[in-house]
Order: sequence, then structure tokens, then C-alpha cells
Amino acid sequence: EMTELTGNPKALQSGYLLFDVKALAKTVNYRVVVDANLDVVWWQVDTVDCTDIRMLDDGYVVGVCNLLATETNLLGETRKRTAITDPEAGEDEGPMQMHHELYPLERGGFLTLHAEQVEVPEYPVSVDEPDVLEPATIRADRILLTDEDYQLVRSWSLADILPTERIGFGSVSNSQNAPVHDWSHSNGIIQDPDDNGMIVSVRHQDALVKLTNNGNLKWILANPSGWPDAWRPFLLGNPEGALFPFHQHAPAIDEEGRLWVFDNGNHRTTPYNDPEEEEEYSRVVAYEIDEEAMEFREALSFDQSSTGRLYSGALGDADWLPHLGAVLSVWGRVTGEIDWEKPLSSTVETHARIMLHDPAYKEPIMDLEINGCFCDDETYRQEIRGWKVYRAEWVPRLYPLGEDPEVSPYTPDSGTD
Repeated sequence: EMTELTGNPKALQSGYLLFDVKALAKTVNYRVVVDANLDVVWWQVDTVDCTDIRMLDDGYVVGVCNLLATETNLLGETRKRTAITDPEAGEDEGPMQMHHELYPLERGGFLTLHAEQVEVPEYPVSVDEPDVLEPATIRADRILLTDEDYQLVRSWSLADILPTERIGFGSVSNSQNAPVHDWSHSNGIIQDPDDNGMIVSVRHQDALVKLTNNGNLKWILANPSGWPDAWRPFLLGNPEGALFPFHQHAPAIDEEGRLWVFDNGNHRTTPYNDPEEEEEYSRVVAYEIDEEAMEFREALSFDQSSTGRLYSGALGDADWLPHLGAVLSVWGRVTGEIDWEKPLSSTVETHARIMLHDPAYKEPIMDLEINGCFCDDETYRQEIRGWKVYRAEWVPRLYPLGEDPEVSPYTPDSGTD
């Protein structure tokens, strides 16, 4: 069920929103397109779980689905579904799965992320005592550059670039059944159009990291606590005292060079700071980076919905839409109250919000809530348990460039509405 909480129904002007809606219970996924009036004009049941999805110029939707690169159109036709192959790999080395983001490059090919296990001699195995180091197995991320056929061109391991002895909240496994520590948990990678460098969102380090196109470290935007001396020259200065991001998602660069990110706000501190509890809230923020001065400042930020501050501890998106002069954001897993006679427990009171913020206004000019179910309460509790949305994309058209079809691409026969 989608409800517009506030805003102008024409706020999107022309174009469409494309996004995936997932049941928290992992029972069903829907791929949805809504128009500028926020009316559903196309939908289908997704048989796979996708993270980011975006529409290519030829009308195919590309994204990471069940750890594989997948290209499908609105008729449900799959053109590609594959892992990444390394033409130089040995016979005992299999294809490389990916996670979180599949970023198309203008010159062709993709940037994506691959998880690998790394043995390290010194690692903090407790967030309460981060200076106590022991040998450990960690989950690190490898950046993959591929060609258009998803064959590996180059790769770089973050374990070779960032200090594996530094952790953030989430970097330490508390389960004996999962002895591998989730050190980095990167969740986004993009290309900087100015110099073809790469910007990575490293969630469990609460860091945005820029590399050159050769994989060399250029700068780190993160709380300075806990970084070893060798990495301190790469930390961006913060002369105006801007808020650092924490557990952030979905970096994106706009036409003015501003770096947008969804700042989830988990903990809002690090294991290396005083253990005072900080308020957890999420926000959308744009940073301006001065690479010559090695400094950053906050250009714009929004933390208000039509109902007040929200906290989305996972997922999230932030995309500047220049034709609207506004930022589209996804608050993908909001913990909040649901209006029931017998409320669900706090661990499953989950819904998603998609908003549009104009810098001229404090509150969003569009606020879409995805919540509830056209079913009985018990079915909702057992089979849905709330909804989440990973990202959303504004698309100008639903057809390939240069085509103006007379027939709609979505028909009841294809399982769409």
C-alpha cells in the first residue's frame, strides 16, 4: 500500500520512479514503476532479490540480483544473468559474485563490489576494547572493473588500501556461528566524472573513500578517530565542523560536483570515541570536496519528513535531480509505529519512505510511504512483517531512446498491472 503523506502530486513533473519493494520476511519482491501522479503504471513480482537497479538507454533494467549481474526489460525478458568471469583465472577459480552496486560507466563496462575472506594478523575482536588485537578472518571488499560482457578487467582489494586493524560498529561478529568479521561492508561505488576516480562507501568504517583510476588512495571522508598514523594524511579536514556520515549508503555526484549520500546515522560515533550514546537519526546530505586543500564542508542536508525526524538504520538512497532542483531520497527501512490495535514488536515495525526535497523548503515537497497490506493482520504479521526499499531511480521514459511505441509495454498477460 502506497500513501502520499504530503506534497504536490505533480512534484515529479514528467518521468517515472522505478524501485523494488521487498517484504521484510523475504517472502516476496515487487518491481514497481509510478508516474508523476504517483500512480502505479507497471509492476511485476520479482523472483529474485535485487539491490540497486537502474534503467539503461535501451530500456533494460540492470542491477545486482541474487549476487549476479542481471539485465531485464519491462516485459520480463532476461538478456543477461551472470557472475563476473576472470579470463586469467585458473581452473579452480570460479566466477566472482557481486553485491550492492553495479555502476555503468560512460565508456562502457561496470564498477561493482565482490566480497572476499582475508586472514589478518591483528584485528580488534571487541568494539568495547578496539585496541586489543588478535589474528582474525575478515570479510573484505574487492573493487571490480569489468567490460560490457562482465569480464574482469582489473580489481583492487580494500584490505590492501585501508587499515584492517581499524573497525567500526558492525565490524565485529558476535556469533560463534559466523567467525568471519564483517570488516568493511562496502555498499556503493561510483565513478567521479572529473577524473575517472572511484568513490566507495565503506559502511562499517563510516567512511567515503576516493581512489584514483589506478586504485591508489586519494582521500578519506570519515570521523578521524581510530585511523592509524599512516592514513591520517588522507583524512579530509573539516574546518566548519560538518557532521560526519555514519553507516552511509549510495554516494552520487551531481553536475556541480557535490557528493550526495544517504547518512543512515547508526550510532553516530565510533568505537574509539567516548561511549556516550548519540541520537540515531538519518538524513540526506551533500558534501563539497576541496581536493587541493584536502577539506570538506556540508553544502545541503535534510533530516525532516512530513512527520518529523526518521531513522532508517539500513538501506537508503540520495540522487540530485537537476531538472527539478531537488533531491530524491529513499528511507529504505524506517523503524516506526504502525497503527494497530496490537502493534508489532519494535523489531519488525518497518516501512519505507520515498521523498523529494527542494532546498527552498524545510519539509519534503513529496513524501510517499510504503506500508501495510491488502490482507488480514495475521497474514501481514507472518508473511510480510513490513516493507523495505533499497533505492529508487527517476527515469525520463520507459522506452529505449528514439522509440515512441503505440502499445504499452506492460500487459496483464505478462503478469503486470
